[in-house]
Amino acid sequence: MIQFLRRIRQSLLKNNKTSTYLKYAVGEIILVVIGILIALQINNWNQQRLQNNTIQQGLSEVKNNLVSDSLQMTDVIKRMEAEMKIQKEIIEVIENGGVLDPSFNENLGKCMALNTIQVTQNGYQTLKRIGLENIKNKELENYLIGYYDILNKDFYSEVEDDNVDLMNVWLPYVRKNFKDFDYRNYAIPKSYEVLSADGEFLIMLKININNREATLKNLLFMQERVRYLIEKIKLDK
Repeated sequence: MIQFLRRIRQSLLKNNKTSTYLKYAVGEIILVVIGILIALQINNWNQQRLQNNTIQQGLSEVKNNLVSDSLQMTDVIKRMEAEMKIQKEIIEVIENGGVLDPSFNENLGKCMALNTIQVTQNGYQTLKRIGLENIKNKELENYLIGYYDILNKDFYSEVEDDNVDLMNVWLPYVRKNFKDFDYRNYAIPKSYEVLSADGEFLIMLKININNREATLKNLLFMQERVRYLIEKIKLDK
């Protein structure tokens, strides 16, 4: 093509058609510029297409991570609700003047347990490397940031409070007042009568329930947000 255009220019010069040559040269330049612009546009389109594909792959990974998170949450929520029910039953026995007995050993072991989940962030970290701002659906972007950067931190803050309570309150009390303890399986007090009459133990149970209720509330909200995000990502494809 270039050789063909060059021959036309040379022919115009030989025939002293300078004016026509200049017009032709300008036209040729315009064609070259248009060609460059088209090439740049195609390149930009290809880059955008590749970026969109990468973002969709990242979102797909996030969706899989969220499904895994949701399954974890369901298990932990069921366990927390069951353990809180157990604690309330123990509180009811004590407050009604009853005395705990060996049939409560397994339930006592479940009072002193920590519940948490391990949120998977592989997909979210991939999107952050690509650039969250490249997600076209800004509502989805904001919800992802809210879930991973805010809700998760709030939840782990609640879990940390529970952990501090376990390490600094429950375990020292267990060492002092229990003769055997197997985490989440059973706890055998030195004296059922003394334990049942101990006001400190009753207060510890009530505080523990309050802490767990806050953690559970946070976890339930997270699970609701996870389900919303999963559907949002499905619709965004």
